Amino acid sequence: MVAILDGNDQFHNIRTKTKLHPKRIREALVVGIQHNFLYWFDVKGLVYYRVIENNILFRLRYPLCVRHILEKYSKIGTWIIQELLQQGRSTKSQLVMRVKDLLKTIKGLDYEETEEDSNIQKLISDLMHHQYITTVTHMVQEAMTKDQSSGKTSTKVETKLSSKFLASLQHDSKGQGALKRTRASSTFLPNKKKKVDVKAEGMAPHPPSSTPALEQALRSDEADKKKVEEDVEPLWCINPDRFNYEFRKELVLPFTINAESSEIVKACFNLFEQSWTYSDQMRDHPIKTKDIKAYLANNGIDIPSPKCKKYLDLLSRDTPYILKQIQDSQKTHYYVNVPSIMKLIQEITVDSIIKEKFGPQCLRIFRLILMKKHLEEQQISDLSMIPLVDTRNCLYTMLAGDFVQVQELQKGKKHNTSIFLWSIDLPHLLNHLLETTFSTIHNILKRIEHENNAHHILLLKEAEQQRRFNEGITQEILTVEEKKTLEKLVEVQKRLNNILIGLDKTVMVFTDKTAQEE
Repeated sequence: MVAILDGNDQFHNIRTKTKLHPKRIREALVVGIQHNFLYWFDVKGLVYYRVIENNILFRLRYPLCVRHILEKYSKIGTWIIQELLQQGRSTKSQLVMRVKDLLKTIKGLDYEETEEDSNIQKLISDLMHHQYITTVTHMVQEAMTKDQSSGKTSTKVETKLSSKFLASLQHDSKGQGALKRTRASSTFLPNKKKKVDVKAEGMAPHPPSSTPALEQALRSDEADKKKVEEDVEPLWCINPDRFNYEFRKELVLPFTINAESSEIVKACFNLFEQSWTYSDQMRDHPIKTKDIKAYLANNGIDIPSPKCKKYLDLLSRDTPYILKQIQDSQKTHYYVNVPSIMKLIQEITVDSIIKEKFGPQCLRIFRLILMKKHLEEQQISDLSMIPLVDTRNCLYTMLAGDFVQVQELQKGKKHNTSIFLWSIDLPHLLNHLLETTFSTIHNILKRIEHENNAHHILLLKEAEQQRRFNEGITQEILTVEEKKTLEKLVEVQKRLNNILIGLDKTVMVFTDKTAQEE
């Protein structure tokens, strides 16, 4: 799959690039399609494969997804999401069965089948209704639409990070596990037989049969095929766009004026969700003022009409223009101005990183260069009111970290007449910070995996003790020292997961495409 990250590719081209055996390539493609890392499409009988980079990188950000579902739904909801993240795609019946088995293992004798089955079915239906889970067909269509509308291949940083992630998962595609996934997922590969279009090829169609028995058999065969197609359950998978929308909303709300204005912005988000799919733009569905007031009243939020109008005016007039106002036939409409806010959040995040990494003087110089675009060393020292020696040290320190760039320009033919202009390439800097953040996330995940492997036997004993307690056996099998070790392990994993959640928000800020629209 790494070989086709540059765009669309055919099977024989992948084989030429990778020099791998066709069987190995087919297994890799099956696993990639099963886990929604790539999709295939047909162009005039030729099958092409294309990687979905966002789905690959989204797997590195699962802690925030699990936390969000746990806060909004329950522990069972997190099991559903984790099951889909592990399996890639699944039918609803298979998903219900796996969650039931997990629940039986945990609850033991306390498991009530009828009530628990109803709760699981209801929860899965709710996740589907709110589009946290979507059909694989819809996910692939969205990916194809994005690729066609952008007309661009992967960015350099996305290609590099996706390649690293897939390389780190290489051991998962070996051995018995890969064979099991191949057998279970063979239906996701395109059919090798080429369907011949009779009219396009200029061939005469088969003459109709004159035998009534054969005609009846053919009709029966077509009816059976149609019945099979109707009986096939759709495959479901995680919808990254829906999670990204929720994470974006969490980032936007703290930038409001106070609690009441936050409720108004939240109302705009919730009203917006009722009339769109998560690939739409908020400016395409502006909301009427009366709808905002009605929503607040229906949800028990008491904000007087004049006060609500005042908040709407403030949010749409003051920087960073959280709301955008649209006048249409003497009616006022609003929508949340996500691009403006995300751009501001990006700037604040970059500032905090520079201040923590290099100090306040470097931050002042960085903001000055970003505002003035191009400056000489002496100009930077004068405008920032920092001594020239300290200015030079700050500039070269940030240059070594790839935060600023320097360009040499010659005024004349002599070398000593050159000037050096300092500048900032913000897209390049964001990609650099994004790559660093993803590398840190990868290292933390490896650390968590190492901790689990180092205490594997202890974790198995804890699971066995939990199973015995569920069955009514109160005898403990863990010693006092083992309990202390488990407490330390839980504390370490909790700290690491909190760090992952913070890093995930940083990734969300740097990967958000809406900030580029501002």
